[in-house]
Amino acid sequence: MKHKNGLMLLVAIFILVSPRVVRLNIFYKEYQHTIQTQKIYSKLTSEITHKLQVLIEEQTNATLTIALALSENKSVQQALVDKRDIGKYLKDFSSRLAQESDFKNVWFGLVDRNGTVVSRSWSNLRGDNLLGIREFNTIKSPYIN
Repeated sequence: MKHKNGLMLLVAIFILVSPRVVRLNIFYKEYQHTIQTQKIYSKLTSEITHKLQVLIEEQTNATLTIALALSENKSVQQALVDKRDIGKYLKDFSSRLAQESDFKNVWFGLVDRNGTVVSRSWSNLRGDNLLGIREFNTIKSPYIN
């Protein structure tokens, strides 16, 4: 009888403990899965962030190249001196860029050293001051040849 009671006790303990062990195992597997998923997402986030930074830098360099090329254009230089509207020229230039490069929907604004808009490619509005609205990377000593 003692042997039977011991066996019954052992079966009862097994029945009580086994669901907890199964739950603990499920919890552990879910936890490991969560950790692996977070590692994958973290790595993917880092890769995307790096690629985005490279693309932004490339776009910035390309935009700077266009700005430098436009700054060497004599008609753009004269428009700045005369405060003449060259919106049509800027709009046509934007259209040519869209056709012949990866720059699509590019807008140009010609702004003098005081932040006053001389001309825009997308609007006839001019004469407003952007210094309090936009941040400019200005050339320290601008000049026209």
